[in-house]
Amino acid sequence: MDKIEIGDLVKLNVSVWGGWLIGIVMDYRETTEDDGSDCSLIDTGQYLIQWCNGEQWEEEAQDFEVIEKKDKNFAF
Repeated sequence: MDKIEIGDLVKLNVSVWGGWLIGIVMDYRETTEDDGSDCSLIDTGQYLIQWCNGEQWEEEAQDFEVIEKKDKNFAF
């Protein structure tokens, strides 16, 4: 698997809701950051993702799949 980068397009299997959720990686949060995120509580680095439903939350890398790498000319 390629390194996950900010700007990558990802999908998350949300079968309990009946499908997939698409989002963009916005940030990587280390376990040492004391920013109020839950990654320090569960002692794992997580990616902050802006989801297509308007929500943002952290996910671990094994929980989602990169579907398109950030284009070098991509701007948001």
